[in-house]
Amino acid sequence: LMHLSADGSSEKVTEPPDRIDILSPSHGQVFFSVWKKQTINGQRWLDSGTFDSRWSPTSMSFADENVGWIRTLAPLFLTEDGGKTWTQILATESSELLRILAADKETAYLYGEAGKILQTKDRGRTWKSRDLGNSQDILAFECRDGHPDNCWVGTAQGNVFVTSNDGTF
Repeated sequence: LMHLSADGSSEKVTEPPDRIDILSPSHGQVFFSVWKKQTINGQRWLDSGTFDSRWSPTSMSFADENVGWIRTLAPLFLTEDGGKTWTQILATESSELLRILAADKETAYLYGEAGKILQTKDRGRTWKSRDLGNSQDILAFECRDGHPDNCWVGTAQGNVFVTSNDGTF
């Protein structure tokens, strides 16, 4: 397993991560979330499955080996069984919200352009707006493991915003 840096350099990874997410819509399907599992004889990798790319996926994120999201150009999909089945959760054609982050099994954030953020804390049944309060495009969004309300947002302008109180930045 190799880690490729933005500058083009690479290095061998001695301890593989617990999960690798691969998004490849140009190949006709999306391969996603290969999970490392412990076995008696060491480690093995399990392929979670594929997703029909006719929806034009733009982003995906998994909270664990079962609960995951795929954002497409129109609907948002959720799986609760590791990708065996997918449920359309939110039908929106907003080009401002093309990325998804699964913060934990219940909490996810849709985000993207113009500082727009939507948050769910109930696997997509309800959504709340969590705007940054400005129009900066969001390029990075990460939450601390086990703390879905403790998150960092990085913008195209180089600014970093932090929340530790229920997604208010």
